Amino acid sequence: MRDEFILKSPKPINKNVKNILITYGGVDPKNYTKKIITAIQKECEKREIRIKVIIGFGYKQLNTLKFPKNVEILNNVQNISDHMYNADLIFSSAGRTVYEIASLGVPAIILAQNNRELKHCFCNRKNGFINLGLGTLVTNQSIRERFIKTIENYGKRKLMSKLMLKNDLKLGKQRVMNLIEKVINS
Repeated sequence: MRDEFILKSPKPINKNVKNILITYGGVDPKNYTKKIITAIQKECEKREIRIKVIIGFGYKQLNTLKFPKNVEILNNVQNISDHMYNADLIFSSAGRTVYEIASLGVPAIILAQNNRELKHCFCNRKNGFINLGLGTLVTNQSIRERFIKTIENYGKRKLMSKLMLKNDLKLGKQRVMNLIEKVINS
């Protein structure tokens, strides 16, 4: 866990969802960013929910995105933890980012980028995630329906956060250091 996540307190869960974060890494080869915006944007506009999108250097589909008034696009941000912390719900892939999300306890809906990510077992219901599976197989209607159910259920979002935080991921560095010291000393 990077220090920017270790140093952040868990996110308090707001009763009303007002900020969505979409982050699919530096490349987003399947353009899930566009898929998510298309699926949820009208609902967000109706409910006055802001959408923040973080893209990276390798994102080549910027020209495919529409920029409605409630969507903000950020490129190559520093301290992504700040943006995650300010979100009430995050859309992400099933890579390393899910551990960062869990360390803050921010409810998240996951779409795997590829078959390899489907094998990652951490981002599941037991750990507080809504994992929709391989994103290319998920319809916009399914995304929209799950999104609405999630933002309308404060209790569910609180439970998602609680399940994420029970993993205590912030102590990972210390656990590794303790194991190394144990091996050295034995």
